[in-house]
Amino acid sequence: MAPQRLSDSPPDLVPLLLARATFGYTPEEAGRVRSVGHDAWLAEQLQPERIDDSELDAELTRWPWLARDIRFTIGKEKFDPRQLRSEFKGIRLLRAVKSKRQLLERAVEYWSNHFSVYIGALARIFDDSAAWRPHVLGRFEDLLIAVTRSPTMIFYLDNHSNTAGAANENLAREILELHTLGSDGPYTESDVRELARALTGWTFEADKESPDFGGYRFDESRHDAGPKEILGISFPAGGGDQDVLTVLRHLAKKPETADHVVRRMARWFLGVPVPDEIVEDGKGRWFETDGDLREVLRTLLSEAAIACLAAAGQTSFRRPLEWLTAVYRGSGAAFPEPAHAHRLAQRLGQAPYEWYSPDGYPDDRASWVGLMEPRWAAASEIVRGSAQAGQAALATLGQVVASCPRESWAARLDAHWTGGRLRPQEVHEIQAYLDALPTETPPEAALADACELILTCPSFHEI
Repeated sequence: MAPQRLSDSPPDLVPLLLARATFGYTPEEAGRVRSVGHDAWLAEQLQPERIDDSELDAELTRWPWLARDIRFTIGKEKFDPRQLRSEFKGIRLLRAVKSKRQLLERAVEYWSNHFSVYIGALARIFDDSAAWRPHVLGRFEDLLIAVTRSPTMIFYLDNHSNTAGAANENLAREILELHTLGSDGPYTESDVRELARALTGWTFEADKESPDFGGYRFDESRHDAGPKEILGISFPAGGGDQDVLTVLRHLAKKPETADHVVRRMARWFLGVPVPDEIVEDGKGRWFETDGDLREVLRTLLSEAAIACLAAAGQTSFRRPLEWLTAVYRGSGAAFPEPAHAHRLAQRLGQAPYEWYSPDGYPDDRASWVGLMEPRWAAASEIVRGSAQAGQAALATLGQVVASCPRESWAARLDAHWTGGRLRPQEVHEIQAYLDALPTETPPEAALADACELILTCPSFHEI
């Protein structure tokens, strides 16, 4: 793809970038892109440790258990596990809405879905900060190893019960089918069985006071130490847990892994279908950098890729969490307590870490387009609901339209909330509704109506 300067790009290129690389367009973030340029903004976001996120960090101190060992929190402080679980999931949404490290949070969302775990019980939820989050902008090999050794993944896929003579194949199968090679990848049922044998003894150290928790541990007494052959590699007897590490490193370098992973990344960040040239450029960067995920993202979200996406007229249907975070980021509505945010996400059908099967939440339009009623109810709740949230939203959006007549409100709100990406016919119909309101309609009521109409527009659900 030939590079294209931002100044020569279509008018909607910056909104399109922010729709893909953040959890929702804001005029402030758009201003930053236009000020420094596409490549420089992307470079900033790909170095999140250099971005000042102190406001969010200060807010997160309200939940001191986030920075503590989970065993101390549960065993010593006697937290209610259900409340803690709900808060943890709601805080995931809080980060998505308020963090200035937007691309990092998008990457955490993607990799939490690629290496999906179901957290229906409290057990093992805190490996996000130890296994997933530190590696999502690093090398795929390191991420793969960290997640496979994660007590969260071991617990979720029952590998703590995987023992010599009674191998459990769950983790082995998902490593090959979902995490690396893909369902059509070059592996056999024998490879699954042999990898499961190699994974025997991969467990976690149970804490005495909280037996569901603990760090990774290799239990040699439960390990099948016999010789194995996996993916054409022969392993002599006695290799211990190093055999699995060898397999994971081998898988990370397979071209089929690159194809499977980059294609899934492109679908998630850019939409379905993704132009082939973007996928091929992403794969090329993977091979050039030995699976450096930061560089793959830089390629997938490059100015040339976003221009290609715009030229193709590509749209992506917002999953519930993407819709919800965009509503909060654009409206200025006060973000609810995490437990309430978690319940709201559940009603929309996409609470964090609650997809039961290991394939993760789907990324196709057909899976979500029939679930609109909860979004309409949520839109009304956020704009008109609790006094704190609704008043904050109307105060923010009231300032947006304060300097223009009501005859221009629809276009002004569209520019503020989406960067002008609503369909012109939808903007026209919203404005026609406002124009038909009785002249005595209070401005706050008219504004609430306009906002609710925007949030229920078909094109607000597309990015």
